[in-house]
Amino acid sequence: MKIAIAGGHSKAAPGTSGYLDEYECDRAYVAQLIPALRAAGFEVVDCTNEAPTSNAELAEEVRIANGSGADVFLAIHFNSGIGKDTDETTGTECFHIEGNAEGKRLASALSANVASALGVKDRGAKTAKFYVLRNTKMTALLLEVCFVDDKDDAARWAATSWEALTSAVVRAFGGSVAQAPATPEPEKPTTSQPTPSAEKDGGFGGPYRCRVDGLRIRTEPRLGDEYIVRRSDGSESSYNKGETVNLDDKYYIADGYVWGTYIGNSGNRRYIAVGRATGKPEPDDFLIKI
Repeated sequence: MKIAIAGGHSKAAPGTSGYLDEYECDRAYVAQLIPALRAAGFEVVDCTNEAPTSNAELAEEVRIANGSGADVFLAIHFNSGIGKDTDETTGTECFHIEGNAEGKRLASALSANVASALGVKDRGAKTAKFYVLRNTKMTALLLEVCFVDDKDDAARWAATSWEALTSAVVRAFGGSVAQAPATPEPEKPTTSQPTPSAEKDGGFGGPYRCRVDGLRIRTEPRLGDEYIVRRSDGSESSYNKGETVNLDDKYYIADGYVWGTYIGNSGNRRYIAVGRATGKPEPDDFLIKI
C-alpha cells in the first residue's frame, strides 16, 4: 500500500492553538509516522508543505497526493473546541467521504487506535466534505488527533510515547509493528505559540476589573521576564486590585493562559493575563468583566 500523508496547515497559516499548537504537533507527529510506516513496509509520500495561505497549502497537499499514485491519503490535524474545555471537546475522530466503505473502515480504525493510545474518548468515524477529502483521487482521511484546548487531552498527548502513537496508525492500516531498539524519544511539542482567537459575538472585549495586585503588563502574550513592560526606573508596569482596563474583542491563548490585549497610553499594543485557559471564567481569574 502507498500512503500519502500530510501535516495540516503551514507556518504562515498555522491552524489552531490552546494548550497545544496544532502546527507544531502535527508536524512532529508526521515526522514520526513516515519512518514508522516505512519500517512496516508501506511506501510513503510526504504531502506536507509550507504554502503561504490556507487555500494554497490545501491545494498543494492535493496536487502532491494525486500525482503520487497513492492508495490512501491521510491528513493529520488537531481539533479545537474554540476555547471551550468541556466533556464534549475531547477525544479523537477521523473524517472520510460519505459512501466510501473503505474510508469508513480505515477512519474507524484510526480513531479507535489513536484514542486508545492516548487514553481519550473515541469520537469515531465521521463524514465531511473537506477540500482534501473531496479533491483527492484515492481513499482520503482526515485525522483529528485530540483537542488543543482541552487540558486533559493536552496532558495525554504529552504523556503518550511516539511508539504508541505511531503504532496506532500502522496497525490501523494493517501493518505490523517491529520492536524498535530503545533510544531516547525526541521531545513532543506541548506549549502553544500565541495565536489570536476572536469571539464570534464580540463578547470578550470591554471593561475588566483587576482582582490581584501586581498583574504584569506585557509586550507579547507570553510568560517570561523578557516580555514584561518596565518603567524608566526599571520597575514593572502592572495593574493592581480594583484598577480597570478596557480589553479588545480579540484575545490570545498561549502558555496555558487567556491573554487580553489593548493599546496602552504609549500607543503600543499591550497584553495582560485574564486567567487560566479553561474555556470558562474561574474563581481565581486575575481579571473579571464588569
